[in-house]
Amino acid sequence: MKSKTMTHTTGDGAKIFVYTWLPEKKKYKGIIHIIHGMADHAGRYERFARELTDNHYIVYAHDQRGHGKTAECGEDFGYLGENKSCHDLVKDVHELTQIIRKNHPELPLFHFSHSFGTYISLGYIEEHGKDIEGCIFSGPGIPNKLLLTFGKIILKNEMKKHGEKYKSEKVNSLSFGAFNKPFKPNRTGFDWLNRDTNEVDVYIQDPRCGFICSVGFYWELSAWLNTIYKKKHIALIPDTLPLYLCAGEKDPVGNMGKDILRLVKMYKKAGIKDLTYKLYPESRHEIINEINREQVIKDILTWLEGHVK
Repeated sequence: MKSKTMTHTTGDGAKIFVYTWLPEKKKYKGIIHIIHGMADHAGRYERFARELTDNHYIVYAHDQRGHGKTAECGEDFGYLGENKSCHDLVKDVHELTQIIRKNHPELPLFHFSHSFGTYISLGYIEEHGKDIEGCIFSGPGIPNKLLLTFGKIILKNEMKKHGEKYKSEKVNSLSFGAFNKPFKPNRTGFDWLNRDTNEVDVYIQDPRCGFICSVGFYWELSAWLNTIYKKKHIALIPDTLPLYLCAGEKDPVGNMGKDILRLVKMYKKAGIKDLTYKLYPESRHEIINEINREQVIKDILTWLEGHVK
């Protein structure tokens, strides 16, 4: 696998760090653009990228605003920037898509998005769904409207007291902290990620992972979730765009597998013609890092093989 990096300066002046991984031989089937999760970063997907490049796919992955090497310093982790919203993250993906298309105009392009990344990818396909050939959602969820409403009250108070860059333990305990409760007694604060304890420890030891996001970030995320799941927005997804949803049955982000079934029903109702889903028994949130990851990746590759043209 060949690898290189670049920094893309967006239209509003943000510097987005981008990884590119390429097969050793120039025998390309398609392109996968990875959109990582919250308190996560693109560099963690190198092993997954190796599997993809071994199967002749080019892989792009960028550190989203407030994450990884796009964040200028540790204080910027979990902060989108002044007057920035999740829609700015969609704009970043769109700009990168234009670059990818320019570099490889003849190849089909797919999203692989994980967790929070699925919310960005969903917003993207509602706006630019005709620009890609398919979308894989890993570990998606559906927002709980009651929790969003309750959470916004807390966020408003926290921002009023401390400002939007404040990192609130109270807010964090309602999100990441709540995800760990089903796995008591807990070995770590991140047992909910997957069953591979080594992978969980690597995540914990990574300074670019597991940080507390700012209250401003959570505020924008709440607003975004209230937008992208509205029927009128879901209806904007091209009905011919292939979607593949995959998750663990023990994933607390996806309500222990229940959200996948709700999402499938929602997309079917919206008229999506090519819709596939897979739930993995006992698997938790990060299925490409799970103890059954070989099967998960094999299934992803099988789906891709059925959709490259």
